[in-house]
Amino acid sequence: MSEPLIVDSKSARRQFIQCQQCRKSSEHNHKLFKCTGCDVTLYCSRECQRKHWPSHKTRCRINQEQKSLFKEYDKRILEKATSSGADSPAPLLTTQLTDELRAFASKFRPLVFQAAFNALDIANHCFAWQQLAFYVILERIPHVDPASRPWSRFRVLEAIALPYMAMRMMKQWDNGMAETVIEQTLAQQREHLSVEGTIGTITIMIGARCDAEPKGVAIHDTLWMAFGEHSQGAMVIEDKWRDTFVDTVERMCGRSPEAQASTAGAGVEAVRIGA
Repeated sequence: MSEPLIVDSKSARRQFIQCQQCRKSSEHNHKLFKCTGCDVTLYCSRECQRKHWPSHKTRCRINQEQKSLFKEYDKRILEKATSSGADSPAPLLTTQLTDELRAFASKFRPLVFQAAFNALDIANHCFAWQQLAFYVILERIPHVDPASRPWSRFRVLEAIALPYMAMRMMKQWDNGMAETVIEQTLAQQREHLSVEGTIGTITIMIGARCDAEPKGVAIHDTLWMAFGEHSQGAMVIEDKWRDTFVDTVERMCGRSPEAQASTAGAGVEAVRIGA
């Protein structure tokens, strides 16, 4: 019988931080390093990185292109802020938002996986991952304390099971982005299914917005998380998974209902970035 997944524990987070080739995790003190090209994908050794390169090279190129594009967006945001006057608050840069979003994804990965497992109803429809992705929409809290932890600067606005076909109709998935994500998803699914014991791969997209010119830019962190026969036994299966997801994020960020009540009227209000 599978051990239950304690989604807010450090050990659970370490289970989900894995080498992308051999799937060793940091749970057992395996030291992982990032690909120097994209600064995202993790490996436990140069040998694993070399073996994984045929699968990773497309994603690596996309990550590098995205990094360059976001730096260009930063320039536009800074130019806009400079023209607004010296008294304007420091703008939120696209690269900063991207780093914060990845910190959120890393911190809450076990929780997001459990929410996705419930949202797609994998327990009753084990092949739902072939038609649906899990889409989390965040809002970034304005005027945060610079000393606050980057992953704590978001609230969950919505979490839904999203058909892949629906991506093509979403405005924020223009310029072929939907096709790129779907192509990468198919590649990840093939790669994961080659591993013994894997049943499927859940695609998870976590998004927020940044107010870059010429229009608000949707920033997404996409995760592909494999599951096997043991996964259901480790999950908390419930109808109110969305409430559990939102409430757990708030609690782990120190924003319990009691804390929110004590700060009511203090002007700390979450707004959607780029609105």
